[in-house]
Amino acid sequence: MDISVLDRPLYTTADAARILDIPPTTLAWWLDGGVRRGRAYAPVLREEPRPNSLVTWAEFVEARLLRGYRKAGVPLQNIRPFIARVRERLGIPYPLAHYRPFIDHRQLVYDLQRDVDLDERLYLVRPGDGDQLQLAPPVEEFLEVVELDEDMVVARMRPLGKQSELAIDPEVRFGQPQIRGIRAEVIAETADAEGEVAAAEAWDLPIGDVRDAVRWQHRRAS
Repeated sequence: MDISVLDRPLYTTADAARILDIPPTTLAWWLDGGVRRGRAYAPVLREEPRPNSLVTWAEFVEARLLRGYRKAGVPLQNIRPFIARVRERLGIPYPLAHYRPFIDHRQLVYDLQRDVDLDERLYLVRPGDGDQLQLAPPVEEFLEVVELDEDMVVARMRPLGKQSELAIDPEVRFGQPQIRGIRAEVIAETADAEGEVAAAEAWDLPIGDVRDAVRWQHRRAS
């Protein structure tokens, strides 16, 4: 993947939050920080706030990973020092969208977590059996729904799992969920109006793809 794709603006905050299934206010907080009870908080993901700017592919990917830590019981603001330290040590602008550190530099990632006194509930790499370090469950779950390029950068997501053709790809349909280049929303609308078999015929898709589009659209609607 051309590294510039990571910086490609794709979504409004509201649209990105809708696809990621998180509240828009939460995503806005992660991206730009804010003020609470008279105290200013820096962004979690961005180095500097950029209010009202579009969400890039890299920011979208990083937010999807953070989503797995929302129930950790610890403010995600606490992970910011760790992200900043990885940027500094490895020269990687988007540490949560590049997975080379978790493969080639797992010990360093673990040490940096400890250096910044990161709460263990937010660890991305943690001790496993014996002397082995392993990826934390939210990272493992995340890797089940993303595809990496040769540089270990997230190239696309498959939110229903890698067995499904439904994909979110920055190079296709401006990053909107799609199946074989057709927006999932449009497929689902046809199925709701005319039935799944008619939608499969109309869009020349296998019935399983139509059902995935319907499942995705209805899950988001619920």
